[in-house]
Amino acid sequence: MKNLPTYVFILCFDFLFSTFLVLNLVVFVWRIIWDTQDIYLKSNVLLNSVISILVSLIILIVVRIKQIKKSHNFSPTQDETDMELERMEKNNKTKYSPKLKLFILIFSFANINLWRGIWNFTLFYTNQSTMGILMIGIISILSLIAMNRLC
Repeated sequence: MKNLPTYVFILCFDFLFSTFLVLNLVVFVWRIIWDTQDIYLKSNVLLNSVISILVSLIILIVVRIKQIKKSHNFSPTQDETDMELERMEKNNKTKYSPKLKLFILIFSFANINLWRGIWNFTLFYTNQSTMGILMIGIISILSLIAMNRLC
């Protein structure tokens, strides 16, 4: 227990860092993606939602096609896989390539924008009524249960 002060310091620092910096930066990224289209299409919620959904679906389809092509072009043997795992284990510091970071940004933008489009679309059709929101929530939960995807 002689490392307790160090442990408490690291725990507190991690909590403060995560809560006051990282969480806020994530919220700002969401806000930028979520609100950018409203600058240009605030007056037409339906068109705004449809554009969000279509742009996101196109991006997600293109990304998925690239993933499928890459996975079919490379199917390592067991020896190659073992060698790759050994190399990764030796190098404890995982280094992300700029391509991977760009992929994560594009994929995140597409997902957040898709959620935004669907969210605004449902608000448009329910007129933000309590009954409409409850019905969408109940239908969503029951659908997730039926598909065994409720986590």
